[in-house]
Amino acid sequence: MPSPAEITDFTSPPAPPGADPWVDGAVPETGISLASYDDRWPGDFERLAALVRGALGWRALHVDHVG
Repeated sequence: MPSPAEITDFTSPPAPPGADPWVDGAVPETGISLASYDDRWPGDFERLAALVRGALGWRALHVDHVG
């Protein structure tokens, strides 16, 4: 089982020479976009959070919205 330090370490070893470190050649997005507030967002979050809670059951100790 990984240690707490390993779980919270977000670094990855470099890929071997010639290998692609991304799944199926995907790369992280670098663009940022801003959107005006939408009154539907709180309801959207509650619906998605309910799905997460339903899927994880007792394992979902807390589901938060960040962003």
